[in-house]
Amino acid sequence: MTTPKPINGTPEADQQQNPPSTTSRSAMGRLELLINSELFADVVFSVGCDETLMYGHKAILTMASDVFRAQFTGSFRESRENGQEHEILVVDIEPPVFMEILRYAYCDKATISADNVLHLLYAAEKYLLTKLIKKCTEFAEERLCEANVLAIFEQNRNYELEDINRKCLDIICLNPIRMFGDEHFLTLDSKSLELIAGCERMNCQLSHLLKAIEAWLKINEHDAERGNDVTSWI
Repeated sequence: MTTPKPINGTPEADQQQNPPSTTSRSAMGRLELLINSELFADVVFSVGCDETLMYGHKAILTMASDVFRAQFTGSFRESRENGQEHEILVVDIEPPVFMEILRYAYCDKATISADNVLHLLYAAEKYLLTKLIKKCTEFAEERLCEANVLAIFEQNRNYELEDINRKCLDIICLNPIRMFGDEHFLTLDSKSLELIAGCERMNCQLSHLLKAIEAWLKINEHDAERGNDVTSWI
């Protein structure tokens, strides 16, 4: 049995057609209500691997990002189509991160955490949000340390952000013996290990590096055949 649609005069219909007054809110507060809201939305995004629908307002987005401006006003297909009928695919960003991109576009703020900083930095660079890029970079620099550097370094294989790679490798190469003894070292992917092994300056003997690679190969049997090619990494 289908639920009947609200008709004029009912509270449900009044709420949809005449949303509660927002005149007492600040300008920022009014904009926050529009983040990912269907109210007056004129563009729909299909976001992430689950193709989650998220909503936006072209006038606001074009003022925040030159990339959005090009999409909606330039020669891109999106500028010629009805934004509500043709969803814009965003396949390389997941909904929680895209939500922060919308929040920043509308309100100039975003929630940055250790779990999302690299994902958000990638998204900020994609949409050329310069100030958000700076905030994410500063956040990563302030919190990057020996305790989390291997995890962040491997997470960066998704994006290969050069500044993050460089900062991670600087920390790893400064105290490689400790890094080699970290249990996370043995679970690194082969690309991460190859980047570490290829560093020109490392604060340890070559024998220490070779021993670490040998231990890694024993754990990662699927890459064991690369053992004879270790010298090409160094």
